Parts: sequence; C-alpha cells; structure tokens
Amino acid sequence: MDDNLVRLKLLTAPVSGFGSSNFDVLRTGPSFKLLGLEVPDAVADAFMITDLRVGKDSQLISPSCFPASFFAASSRRERLGLLGVAHNNTYLKVSLTNLCADERVFEGSFVGEVVGSHVDPRPGDGTKMRMIVGLGLTVVAPGAEVVVYGAQPQLRFLPRRLAIPRAVLGTGASGAFEVVAAAVLNYRRELRQKIEGPFVTDSYSERCEGNFECPVDMEPADILAITVRNRTDSQRAFYGTVAGTVTW
Repeated sequence: MDDNLVRLKLLTAPVSGFGSSNFDVLRTGPSFKLLGLEVPDAVADAFMITDLRVGKDSQLISPSCFPASFFAASSRRERLGLLGVAHNNTYLKVSLTNLCADERVFEGSFVGEVVGSHVDPRPGDGTKMRMIVGLGLTVVAPGAEVVVYGAQPQLRFLPRRLAIPRAVLGTGASGAFEVVAAAVLNYRRELRQKIEGPFVTDSYSERCEGNFECPVDMEPADILAITVRNRTDSQRAFYGTVAGTVTW
C-alpha cells in the first residue's frame, strides 16, 4: 500500500461469534476518494464485509458480500479499487459479520486519496471505473455442487478476476473447491453468455493473477453465476469476489 494514501481509522471493537456490527467515519475535510479498506492480516480471515456505503444518501459503492481478507494489509494495491467519493460532512460506512463462533475484535481503516474538485459521473457518459462484486457466503455440503451468484452492480460490468481466499481454498494438492462453470444470466436467470473454461481453482487465490475472461459486458440487470464443487468430505463455506470494470 502506498505511503501517500490517507487512512481513516475505524474504531476497534469486539464482534460476537457469528454476530454483525456497523462502523462509520464522518468525513469533514476535503473530498475523499475511497479506494478500499485496510484490515490487519491477523484479523482479516475472521470477517465478511456485508455492506460498504458512502455519502449522505448511503450510496452503495460496492456490491457485497466479500471477505475482509480481500483487504488484508499485505494485499496488493490494485485489488482495492472501489467506486465512491465522500464529500464534506458525509459518512463512510461499513457493515461486517464475524465468521467465527467465538468473539473476535475487528480493526481496520478506510483507505483513499484526498481529491480537489470532483464531479460524480453521470449515467451514460462512458466513465469507466473498477468495481468489486461479492459472491456472498454459501455453505456447501460434502461433495455437493452449487451455484453462487454475484451481486448486481446496476451498471454495465465487465468481470475480469475471480478471487477466492486461501482460507476458503484450503490446503492440499486438489484444494477444497473446484470452479466448475461460470456464466452471465439475465434478470430472469436465463443464460445470456457462457464463460468458457477451463477453470483452474488454484489460480484464483487472492494473492495470484487469475485469468477470468468474460466475452461480454454484463447489463445492469444481469447476474454473474459461478458453479463450485466442494471436493472435501466435510461441510465448507464458500465466498469470494469478482473484480472488473463498470461503465457509466
């Protein structure tokens, strides 16, 4: 993470086992372009980010849910791109869930840049920005195959990188999960575009460069569907994110 970035520290607070909590920071200075969160590696795997908002109208700036490990302090800068600028006297808000059965303490900071004059993009003006789309949290039975769905960005979205935390993939030669298929569905959940494989799960660790290519932009009402299989003989939780670009 670059040293010239601004960090707005969140309050450190305990979150009960499997419980949820909300944190916010009032931005009273110059306009602040949010690039993401920064969460210490020691606590990142214990939490899921369930909501991330900015501004007086609590504008959703990134469809969620996605693992806090995506924002671990050791992650690379380019994985933190998000939409959203907080102007004077507006809030930055984050909601999260403790993935562990016991109480854990969450700590972290909003990370971004102070910007001068800023004009929010208007629909249809062709502005392109990076966005992270969460795949939610799905419990998968031993040996089962399930479809997980990405949150709808409500903009034209071109998915590029699937990231699965190491805590989800597990260890071993085969890994805990196999990515079986991926596709873009319309709002009726009918197939619009199949995304061709092969899908090598190990290449989608959040510390690696995944090669996840989609041949079409997703329309605002489209849904990203990814089919995964639990390779283990025990129940496992699957979660991850897809990074890409949106066009206003």
